[in-house]
Amino acid sequence: MTIKIRADVAQALHDYNMRTRGRPLAPTGFVTDPDVIARLEALAMPGEDLNDTILRVLRGNASAAIN
Repeated sequence: MTIKIRADVAQALHDYNMRTRGRPLAPTGFVTDPDVIARLEALAMPGEDLNDTILRVLRGNASAAIN
C-alpha cells in the first residue's frame, strides 16, 4: 500500500520536521513504509483519510505519536 501525500500535509510534515529535527524532509509525495502505514491505520478514525490522520497526529490530537 502507498499513501499519496496532499500538498497541505507535505507542508505540515516539513514544518514539523524543521521544528523537531532541524532539517527538511525529502519530498517524495508518498508514504511507502509498511510499518508507518500500519501505525497510521491504527490511529485513523473510522473512514478517515490517512492524510487527515497525519494532520491530526501532528496537531497532537491522537492517542499515540508517530516517531
